[in-house]
Amino acid sequence: MPIVTTPKITPIAGPYKDTISVALSCATPDANIYYTTDGSTPDATDNLYVPGVPIVITSTTTIKAKGFKKPAWQSFFDNTKWVPVTYGTWDGSKWNSTAYGPGEGNDTQEFRLEVIGTWYSGFRPTKVRVTHNNIVADLGDLIVYDNLNPREGFSAYVSLSEKEFSLVGSNSDILRLALGSQQGAAQFSITNIEFYGPLV
Repeated sequence: MPIVTTPKITPIAGPYKDTISVALSCATPDANIYYTTDGSTPDATDNLYVPGVPIVITSTTTIKAKGFKKPAWQSFFDNTKWVPVTYGTWDGSKWNSTAYGPGEGNDTQEFRLEVIGTWYSGFRPTKVRVTHNNIVADLGDLIVYDNLNPREGFSAYVSLSEKEFSLVGSNSDILRLALGSQQGAAQFSITNIEFYGPLV
């Protein structure tokens, strides 16, 4: 990911008797600035600063700001951000596939995850990259679901491949990924999920 200069906060921290207007700026061209007002470290899911629109402070507040170069990789691989939907288990470091269905279908392995709650407001990825272990000889489809409706499917998905898709114009707040093996494949694990797209 490109290095982005730490944003400048104006005016500087200090005691102020009256309401103040805070401005943010970043020396890195075309960087988006995200900020928090609770002292937490910001990421690209927090408040997007709009240049020229001040942040009005009326009480004691801790503002932190961070710049993100656009476009930028954003990782959602985190057990606080994903939840399994029928298939897949979290072991503290990675997601593991689980056997699919009863009877003859149970020699396939499935992985279906959904982002907990809503995801980026205004962030619509254009690529996805999933990293899995190399035990799997044959994988089936990687499917990106938008608002629980299949948006894109990629057959015989290869680990680390960047697959393009489009969520342009979508108002979906739900994102789900599904990845399954061919019959007879061993259990596999997901070690990273990344999205790529403009932060707008």
